[in-house]
Amino acid sequence: MKGEVITHRAKVIHVADNYVDVVVLSESACASCHAKGYCGAAESREKRMVIETPLASYFSEGEEVEVYTETVMGIKAVWIAYILPFLLVLFLLLVLLQAGCGELISGVSALSVLVVYYVILYVARSRLSREFVFKVRKLNQQKL
Repeated sequence: MKGEVITHRAKVIHVADNYVDVVVLSESACASCHAKGYCGAAESREKRMVIETPLASYFSEGEEVEVYTETVMGIKAVWIAYILPFLLVLFLLLVLLQAGCGELISGVSALSVLVVYYVILYVARSRLSREFVFKVRKLNQQKL
């Protein structure tokens, strides 16, 4: 898994000194299906990203590029955003129920720990942004 990358096509919307501002179009797995117009499950939405790169001057506005990161970063993001909070809620719920707290108190307390968890993530966002690095490259090149 080391060395593998996650890639997305994107469009450059702004270029600055050392930054490239891109819009990534995220599509669900069924976005290319011919029946997506009849199905409520199809979805797509745009995500804007500012990517720091010393090669920003090589990109131009309106150009299609590829945004990529290591697969390990994607797995780490899933752990931080989904698995860890789920385990935290489950653990606290089971502990409170075993301690004899009522179901309502246990449930509300277990869910309220999510507020604390996501506030901590918000406070640590600058540190996390240094760990989760995205890179950008032209579509016809391997690395930039």
